[in-house]
Parts: sequence; structure tokens; C-alpha cells
Amino acid sequence: MDLMENVVRTRKNHIVPINQPLAGSYSFKEGSSLINFMLPASPQALLTNTLKMNFRLRCNQPTSTFQTPVLVNNNTNKSSLGEFQGLLDERNGVNSIIDTLTWSSGTTNSTLENIRAYGRLTATTNGFHNSQSDLDGRTQGENTACASRSNISGNMVNCENFYSIPLKCGLLEGAEDGIILMGRAGVNGLNLTIQLQNDMMVFKSNEANATDIFYSINDVFITYDTLEFTSEITEELNKNDAGEMNYASYSYIYSVINSSDDQLNLNLGVKSALSIFSTFVPTSHLNNVSVNSFSPGNLKNAVNGVYTDDATLSRVSFIRNGELSPLDHFNDVDTSSKENTPRPVLIETSKQALDVENSTRTLISPATQNGLLTKTNINGDEVSSLNTAVSTETQSNPLVVLGVNFDNISNQGRDFSGNNLYGLRTESSINGNSPNSITTFVRSKNTLMYDNGAISVMS
Repeated sequence: MDLMENVVRTRKNHIVPINQPLAGSYSFKEGSSLINFMLPASPQALLTNTLKMNFRLRCNQPTSTFQTPVLVNNNTNKSSLGEFQGLLDERNGVNSIIDTLTWSSGTTNSTLENIRAYGRLTATTNGFHNSQSDLDGRTQGENTACASRSNISGNMVNCENFYSIPLKCGLLEGAEDGIILMGRAGVNGLNLTIQLQNDMMVFKSNEANATDIFYSINDVFITYDTLEFTSEITEELNKNDAGEMNYASYSYIYSVINSSDDQLNLNLGVKSALSIFSTFVPTSHLNNVSVNSFSPGNLKNAVNGVYTDDATLSRVSFIRNGELSPLDHFNDVDTSSKENTPRPVLIETSKQALDVENSTRTLISPATQNGLLTKTNINGDEVSSLNTAVSTETQSNPLVVLGVNFDNISNQGRDFSGNNLYGLRTESSINGNSPNSITTFVRSKNTLMYDNGAISVMS
């Protein structure tokens, strides 16, 4: 049956958390860091691209309370007050406050998708899915703290703002036909659990009491649209019929490298891996309020424990069970890395892994990756700005992703279950005293099977 031909109307839904905080707001510091939503079962279909999480965000100085808020003052934007720095990652914005996102079925509570390091996932993908004008316009309309430069983002969090953000997850992105059946012939309702992130991971600040900065969110609710069908279809969706639904999911693996020739061998535990992508961050930068913990940049070398210089990335190899795969060659980027020029072989494979191979809506450019001006005249002078003291370029923070698409034809994926291992070999100039963390995300295909209220997931 063609469900879309039997739609009667669209219903707007508004859901508040089932665990309201005692202090009036959700906050990692205040101990109310878990948010639970229940999307009720009904013989309707959830339109996945309409679901958004809505709330008000406060970025608080240490003396702030719920009744008397004292917010940060980046760039002395509030002229009557002294500056107090408390920045979010400008490309990630408010996504940084989410640590773990979990979807489960409504009645059986079977886990459908669990994304750890959610903020790291969005920090990796946002730059590939948004251009400079997106970050300063369309995306900023949903995620106010997003911007192409940290100063703009900083100004945006100096006051309490309303956010309405889509949730990055495979269940919503990869559901067939963009709908999820919410009745007995389907998932029978959904549960959403969000674990908030540690404040020290979220903020970057140079203040003496930076470790006491905290964020809080209030007026939290979920909105989404559902489709209502004719009485005949509604009756069918209320039955305990058996069926299945295909969707995608993201999973996460954390590793550390500290050698010039390192090969990760990971047991992914998934049967249908579609794409795999990894990013770097100096290990001491995690949960470190003095730096941007979400910046997915180059490998770094440390001197006396301080990460100062980029390590030269010379060669990258993608491996399955000890053999080069899906590319039958290694990626040699030594010359490009040493001469600070774009590394197109890595950019191309990472864009394929993130399904944006032919998209122009991306931040990836010589400006972001290499600090090279792109809005120039024939002499190389920047000409796009009316004020020569103010650059119009995107902030030159490189977005380095080592990713590969394992199946861009059949969409069935490659088997990495059992003893099938994924390998990532990196050859670089890491000096052996500079541990770099690698965060790896796997996008895989899953099949949800339902029968008489019972649900099982094959991945």
C-alpha cells in the first residue's frame, strides 16, 4: 500500500520532557543532566525531517543563578559590563552541550540508536554540510551560536537565546521514505534520552575562574509533525502485523595514537558499514576549558606537554582485514602537508564518506584548511571587505577528516562483524611524546523488525 496517497492531514506535536528539573533548568553542573522524552504510540507516521529540540540557553558566569542570571560577555559586546570570555565552538554551536543521544522503542525500550560523543559527531559533519553563508544565516537561524567566526558566535551567547535544532542521527536521516510508523505496525512509540555534556568540554575560556563557568537550558520541548491516514489505513497500522524498517545509525569508537607510523585495528561489530570517518584532537585538549575541545584539526606535536605545531601527515591507508580497502592504494599527502597546499585525495574521500561529494555547501576550502585567502584580486590582496581591517574569510581552522565510503552503489554496506577488522594507518611526523586522540564514527545500515509488539534490530 502507498501510505502517502492515503494521507488525510498533518498533525503538529509538542512534547515536554517527562523528567522536569527541580531547579528550573537542566544543567550538568547542577546535577540535572539527563533529559527524557516519550513520543507516544499512535497509528500515524512521524515525518523525520520535522523533528526539532527547542530550548533557551544560558552561558553562565560562576555567580549566576536561575533567578539572577549573570551571563558571559564575549568581546565586551555588552558595553556596560567588563569582558568575560565563555565561547562555544563556532561551527558546532549549541550541539556541543549534548554528550549522548539515545533512541529506543516506546513499549519494549529496545535501543535503536545510541550516539556517544554526539557533539564531536556534529563538530565533524557541520563543516561539511554548511557553507560560510549557511553558518552566518540559515543554520544560525536554528542554532544561534553557529557562525563562521568565533567572535560572531561569542556575541550570540552573551544573552539568553532560543534554539530550535534538528537532531543529527541516523534514525531520522536514514529512515525509508523519511517516515517512521509510530503504531503497533511499527516502532510503537519512541523514547529519546539526552545526556548533557561536561561544562569543561563545552566552553573555551581564558578567565581565572573558567572552571566554574556553566551552561543551563530551560523551556525544553520537542516538536515534530505526524501524518494521519484514512480510516482503513489507520486500522491497518493499529494491528499487530509483522514488518520491517531499514534505517541508518551512528556508532563511536575512541582511540589514541602516539607514533609516527600507527595502525588502528578496530572491531566495529556491524554487519553493514556504509562509511567510516575519523578526526584528531590532542588528548590533553579534551575536557580542557582553556582550549576548544571540539576542533577537528591536524595531528599535533607537543613540546613540554604543550601542543604547538602541526605534525606532517604523510600517508593514509584504509584497510579491511589486513588489505587495502575499499581503495586499493594508499593516499600520499606528504608534499601537500609540507607545502601547506590542499590535500584533494583526503578531501574527496571524506566528502564521499559524509555524502556531500558533489555539494558546494561546505566550509572546505584553502581558507579553512590552509589559511590561504580565497577572496582576492590578481595580486593576492583581499578585496571583498569594505573595511580592510576586517576579513570576510571564514576562520582558518582546518577541518581534517580521514573518511571513506565503503558502499556508494548498492547501499548495503560492508561486513565488519565477527573477526572482520577495520584498519586506519597513518604515517606522520608525530614525535612520540604527543598523544593524539582519534574519534571514529561508523555509519551503518540497520533493519528493525516488528511482530505483535516485539521489536528486534539487526545491524
